[in-house]
Amino acid sequence: MRNPLEQLAMSQLGNLQRSLVEAAEEAQRELRNTKLEASSGGGAVRVTANGLGELIDVKLDPNVITAEEDQVALLEALIADAVRNVMELASQRAAQVRQEKLKASGPFAMLEQMGIDLSAFGT
Repeated sequence: MRNPLEQLAMSQLGNLQRSLVEAAEEAQRELRNTKLEASSGGGAVRVTANGLGELIDVKLDPNVITAEEDQVALLEALIADAVRNVMELASQRAAQVRQEKLKASGPFAMLEQMGIDLSAFGT
């Protein structure tokens, strides 16, 4: 038979695990619904992705579309640049959202509930 303190610790660990899973799921939902946009070529190419880094849309300014070989190469480079930019935005947003969700529901939240000041740790 477990002693009461051991049962309490196991219960707290179970609660913490559920809280972390819920925070991760909430972060995933928020990131999936987040729309990020980046552009290149002064807006000639605009791409949209969600916070998970999934490419949603590519928009081209009709004025940059020509059949000239050098223009095609430039357009390809602009598209690649815009996609890299939006993926970087998605990566940054994902890190921010996950940090916010974990801070709000994980060990930090438990320590704050216990009255421990975590401001010195940048939280």
